[in-house]
Amino acid sequence: MEENDLVPESLGLEFYQEIYRSLPIGIALFDEKGLLFHANPACLSIFGISAVNELLGLRLFDNPKLPPDARQRLKNGETVFLTETVNFDAMRHANLNPRSTRDVVHVEISITALKGQADVGGYLMQIQDVTDKKHSTELLVEYQHQLERVVDARADQLEQINAKLQRELQEKRRLAAAEQRQRALADSLRETAMAITSSLELNEVLYGILSHIGNVVPYDAVILLMIEAGNIRKIRYRGFTDEETRAFVRDDVIPIQEYPNLLLALARKEAVLISNTNDYADWVVYEETSWIASNITMPIIYHGAVIGFINLYSKETGFYKEEHIQPLTLFASQAAIAISNARHYEHMQRIAIVDELTGLYNRRGLYELGLREVSRVQRFKRPMTALFFDIDYFKQFNDRYSYAVGDQVLRFLTQHLRSHLRDVDLLARYGGEEFVALLPEISLEEGVEIAERLRADIEQTCMSIRNQDLYITVSIGAAPLIARPKQTDLLKGRERELLKDLINRAGEKLHEAKESGRNRVAF
Repeated sequence: MEENDLVPESLGLEFYQEIYRSLPIGIALFDEKGLLFHANPACLSIFGISAVNELLGLRLFDNPKLPPDARQRLKNGETVFLTETVNFDAMRHANLNPRSTRDVVHVEISITALKGQADVGGYLMQIQDVTDKKHSTELLVEYQHQLERVVDARADQLEQINAKLQRELQEKRRLAAAEQRQRALADSLRETAMAITSSLELNEVLYGILSHIGNVVPYDAVILLMIEAGNIRKIRYRGFTDEETRAFVRDDVIPIQEYPNLLLALARKEAVLISNTNDYADWVVYEETSWIASNITMPIIYHGAVIGFINLYSKETGFYKEEHIQPLTLFASQAAIAISNARHYEHMQRIAIVDELTGLYNRRGLYELGLREVSRVQRFKRPMTALFFDIDYFKQFNDRYSYAVGDQVLRFLTQHLRSHLRDVDLLARYGGEEFVALLPEISLEEGVEIAERLRADIEQTCMSIRNQDLYITVSIGAAPLIARPKQTDLLKGRERELLKDLINRAGEKLHEAKESGRNRVAF
């Protein structure tokens, strides 16, 4: 049988509707003359049309965006691609009646000829709505342009300063040297700004700040502090030993009330310059850091709020001067933009993998973080056990007490599991009333003991909700992931497959536990 014989010469409308009505992309069918005779629901939805009758008879080859040789190319077996912006006002002027509330829709179209035994029997048009994708791309481009404008504005400001120095002080050697340093500084700030805003990964941004700040203002030691949840934390440092940082960092937190220079910078939202620490009455002296002779504390400010500090230290008395404040201020402004953008990106990434109700990782988060655990099992040849939890009769529970009470039950179980599992264990809400826990370094035998202990504890724990004492039980399935030392190389790159298999096996055991009467552990 020839390939073209697979396509009948004439296909009825019902046949196309049956095949294409559930496809997520738009499909439009044209007869051999190029007249539209059928479109699937997705196509109608894209163009805001409620009934296919409104489109019947539209001419494929009347589209001015089609290349002149489109008909011949299609006949030769080629697929014709084009991108089009559909204007709904124009459709209304054409006596069409779109119901869409949007002004325009952007689509990507591919057209293929449907060949019979001898000649073209019709045409298939596939339509993909890319409006959201196009909008996202435009937003990203605009965001990049905004960053470029900020960088250019800062650079222009410095170039104006340099030009003024050159005009006024070009006859003096000392000021000519200062002008040369300013020019170099402008270039450095330009390069620095591009470097630290080129990534949205917070760790890369912080590394870039430490890597480039020395190009703007020299230092013997630097510490980057960030305000997180009302606390000031040591984030990154250079030039200090671990022993020196332990002198003023407690549990990774800086007690700001003990450091007047930080309090002053926070209150004034401007740099605090201490040229000589011996002359600064409130300077806090530690034996480990007694070598510090000069300091600048620069607040990092974003939208009027202090989000952190850059602290520079020198061994040389009087090293830091007023001339260092301006370039450090500009650098801190760039750092603030980069840090805030990275934090926003990090927040959006976290939202994508965290369950809103329980605060646990969702299924996507489970797979993203679980891949690391599977890789670690194979690399270090250590065991891991998966536990699959399901609340027994949860639907009946919701029907009896309400979904609001059901949500409280889910939060209760979340808190119970968190408090009884280790910090290294990966706990996720898999969906509905189902939870999955990955237990690194735990064999199946140990995992079953943990599961049984959790099951018994949950069964005996009373929940007081809306003045009612409620109890739940859970069914648990357990399955092991066993390292295979001889197959480590063969399994490399198959971590997702191994993780999916592990969770599926634990799910199968959960099903056994439920089939056996619920409120039990199956393994």
